[in-house]
Amino acid sequence: MISYEVALTLSVVGVVLLAGTLNFNEMVGDQAGYYRYLPFIPRWHIFPQCIGFLCYFTSAIAETNRVPFDLPEAETELVAGFHTEYSSFKFAMFFMAEYANMLTVSFLATILFLGGWLSPFPESWTFLQYLPAVTLLGLGLYLGYDAAVIARGIARLQLIVITFGALVLGALCLLPAVVPVVQGPFWFLLKVGCLIFFYVWTRGTLPRFRYDQLMSLGWKLLLPVSLANLVGTALWIVFPLLVKHG
Repeated sequence: MISYEVALTLSVVGVVLLAGTLNFNEMVGDQAGYYRYLPFIPRWHIFPQCIGFLCYFTSAIAETNRVPFDLPEAETELVAGFHTEYSSFKFAMFFMAEYANMLTVSFLATILFLGGWLSPFPESWTFLQYLPAVTLLGLGLYLGYDAAVIARGIARLQLIVITFGALVLGALCLLPAVVPVVQGPFWFLLKVGCLIFFYVWTRGTLPRFRYDQLMSLGWKLLLPVSLANLVGTALWIVFPLLVKHG
């Protein structure tokens, strides 16, 4: 655990140095706007801290025991701890805790590196304010098609309820009083959803590592790279001040 948790912590320190604060609201506020010479790129921390983000997310996958680092309880093995000792809801509680950890890691990654609840597009693009409503209405129509054509039995009833909820929420998001309120939650949850998608995609793509491979990755790659990123970030911040004050 130490082999990747040290790198997980060091990868966050670079963001703290850039933001100059430990307050999440101020971290997100520091990422508002665009770069002076690159006005089409938002000032998210992921761009100057792309190496730190890769170290953070790789370490976070190991921290949450997900493939390819699901070493404590390997699902690919016939006998794997709670897979044989628990069933039903007790069995589900383990995975509910696992997915709760995945959400927590994704929330933090969104706040630290991806601009939190800020939109990546300029405020002058006012037509994007209706993107949450269009997304929910489109989702409702898609689920309605599934409920009418594909689903059967209890699945059809469930999809009908979800479809109704998506259509109602989409209609509410068209109200002028609601439009500005849903912008932040929409962009935040969209970024979190992209990270969760990457989690699931990785699970179905990569084979499981051995213990020695994970420790070698942590000590020989993640730790040196995260340290180099931290030192480079500190020099990037301090050097202009040294030049300015002679």
